[in-house]
Amino acid sequence: MKRFFTDTATISRNTVSTDEYGNKFTSLVEVGDITGKLRNLKPELAEQLRLNVTNSYTFWTDNTADVQRGDAVTIDSIDYKVHSMQKNDIGRNQHIKLILIK
Repeated sequence: MKRFFTDTATISRNTVSTDEYGNKFTSLVEVGDITGKLRNLKPELAEQLRLNVTNSYTFWTDNTADVQRGDAVTIDSIDYKVHSMQKNDIGRNQHIKLILIK
């Protein structure tokens, strides 16, 4: 499956920091890049998840990728958010399947 991973995605995550006055704030911090394959979400799955099929996508990536639900994903200068994820780490076809929302 990894031979199909031709799309590069930049993963960013909200992190909590504290300024010099003790005030906490969040900022988006780049975690790194991963490779995978971006595809339109199947209409049946979009309906089950109650998502709009016109802005919902599936991204398959390696099962060791550092990605979490809620992360920001940028592919070809387009921003997405990780709605949900499923990790398959058993057998020959190990991967992570992300559901992304534009």
